[in-house]
Amino acid sequence: MTAGIDADARQIHAHDEAITQQDPQTLEALKRFLQQHIPAAAAQPVSAQTQLLASGLLDSLGILHLVAFLAEELGVEIGDEDFSEENFATVGALLALVARKRSAGNDSAPSA
Repeated sequence: MTAGIDADARQIHAHDEAITQQDPQTLEALKRFLQQHIPAAAAQPVSAQTQLLASGLLDSLGILHLVAFLAEELGVEIGDEDFSEENFATVGALLALVARKRSAGNDSAPSA
């Protein structure tokens, strides 16, 4: 059983790293937001593997602030269907959600 869990963790880690390499600017923006608005995040390094929910870094109010940041600063609207533990589990999972929303054309940035 442990081997399966370890394999899953390695797969998630590899996926998070791939997302990070594809969009380093969004990673940096998320890191800045977390370190400026979440006191516990300022006290530790933030990476794609940083646990957001399990570690307690994000609570319900923190998620609301984060969703507002994603909309206002990154132009990405998070819908009700996106609120899942999986999407907010780690910084990498959040980056993947942003990438999916952008590629699906759900970018809410105003057009010129």
